[in-house]
Amino acid sequence: MSGGSVRTSYGWETTYRTASLTFDKTFGHGATLTVRRSNEAEAIYGLGSREASASVAKNWVGSFTLDFIHSSEVNSVGGSAFWKWVLGKVTDGGTTPKTHTFAYNDDKTLTSITLNAGLDQPTTDYDWNLLGAVVSTCEISFKVNEPVKVKIEGLYADETLDNTLVTQVNPATTDVPYEYAEATVTFSSALTRCEEFILTINNNAEMIYGLGDRRATKAVGKNVVCTFRFTITYEAST
Repeated sequence: MSGGSVRTSYGWETTYRTASLTFDKTFGHGATLTVRRSNEAEAIYGLGSREASASVAKNWVGSFTLDFIHSSEVNSVGGSAFWKWVLGKVTDGGTTPKTHTFAYNDDKTLTSITLNAGLDQPTTDYDWNLLGAVVSTCEISFKVNEPVKVKIEGLYADETLDNTLVTQVNPATTDVPYEYAEATVTFSSALTRCEEFILTINNNAEMIYGLGDRRATKAVGKNVVCTFRFTITYEAST
């Protein structure tokens, strides 16, 4: 299966677990998506036999891993717009250039999207909508001789499948990937000879379930934990 047969895009949700009406954004260049589904199945055992007599499906759990190249464009379909998804909200200002300030929501609510994944085939097409998709962790890596990379681990509440593909969304021509040579690390002053810097933002996302539905009805963020690590070249002083 060639990469050209697969597409992904997303749209903001106004109501959690309700599909977005517009899929007008993508994750920029080099995006890959891995989706996992689990029924949390449990085998039931009883006295008199070592073999299970039945099985039961518990909470339905959807999760995903998304990798892509961090790029510059905020106003178009790709680029840096994903930061609103990670942190919660964005405030725009200015004219030329425009400014964008990303910050956490004031409450525990996580910003959710409907994440679309489409498979374009010669006969039957397949189009999945992952509903209520939220960011659990986001890792940004700056490494020498590499573009700036983003890895997002997330959860989603439900999904739908049909055979009608949404319009393909491609990165804009102005959506320029960031590269390591543009990055600096500063601790009161610039940190020289830094070979890599990796920032991880953990929203500690948790899916909320209730009686009568195996799918999550809400996603909340618990304590935010931000960590980083870096590697520098040691130089002996003389």
